[in-house]
Amino acid sequence: MQAIGDTGGLRRWIISLFLIALVLGATFLVVTAYFPGDTYLESLEEAYVFLWTNTTRRQFTDIMRDRPWTFIIPAAGIIFISGWQLPRKYYGRAIFAYLVFAIGFLGGHVFS
Repeated sequence: MQAIGDTGGLRRWIISLFLIALVLGATFLVVTAYFPGDTYLESLEEAYVFLWTNTTRRQFTDIMRDRPWTFIIPAAGIIFISGWQLPRKYYGRAIFAYLVFAIGFLGGHVFS
């Protein structure tokens, strides 16, 4: 009986994760549709330039290099909360490993 409950919870969790990814992807597509560019990446770059020129007037990478805590504290918080909240099963550990890798990959690009 317990295996049925685990499968339903896992299924709901995977569907929720898929829907979140779908909404994020749709948001990026809608946002970049309003910016010029021949390809999606050019439109995304124009959207990024518009964002930082109208908010901080500096690229976010430069801000994080000047004040590393603006990257380190949120990254540590995301890793801590994810490690605490993700299930202790193989799929939860795999998601956690990919998440930590992605944060490290971003950090490597920001600080290199």
